[in-house]
Amino acid sequence: MADGVLCVLNDLAEGADRAEYEAWYQRDHLPDRLAVPGFRHARRYRRLHGPGQEYFTFYETDSQAVLATAAYLARLAEPTAWTRRMMPSFRAMSRSVCRVAADTGGGTGGIVALLGSAEPPAPAAQEALADAVARPAVTRARLWRGDPAAGVPNPEARLRPGGDTSFPTVLLIEGTEAGPVAAAAQAAALRLGLDAPVTLYSLMFAAPTG
Repeated sequence: MADGVLCVLNDLAEGADRAEYEAWYQRDHLPDRLAVPGFRHARRYRRLHGPGQEYFTFYETDSQAVLATAAYLARLAEPTAWTRRMMPSFRAMSRSVCRVAADTGGGTGGIVALLGSAEPPAPAAQEALADAVARPAVTRARLWRGDPAAGVPNPEARLRPGGDTSFPTVLLIEGTEAGPVAAAAQAAALRLGLDAPVTLYSLMFAAPTG
């Protein structure tokens, strides 16, 4: 199982060309990242409801260490021309280098509820996630823990205005229906002591490496 995660959330500037944004992500950025050894999978989502950023993307990697390898750092140091053109349109960028703290369930649900918190989770996270997955319409539950020490200087961040933020804790509940998934996320967050709002996202695209 992949043990590393790069969790990315962002808005776009008012007036940004969303058609070009989508073309860049699908044709340039995802292939560029998934070509890095150790990157396994990527998913992209768009917000359905809630206060979070409009777009949510995550990459699964063999470990956090993949995000500090020479191959990945070379991508950050030398962005493609298309990436350099798109980055100034990013707003409210959040980029969290995480490890998988708990994961239960399986499959791919079309709806996810995401919560990013500045607080560490309470103990017994696996049990809280198991209870979430036992609910109707919930397929999988994950808890990611950010590790600032695992991050590296990111030259690409200089292309984005406003600077990047990150989350120490990310809770992700996925399933097939928005209402039950949101309710499961709220219940799990309460049990884990995570005081932050939940945002619902809809799956746009999933890319394996092979």
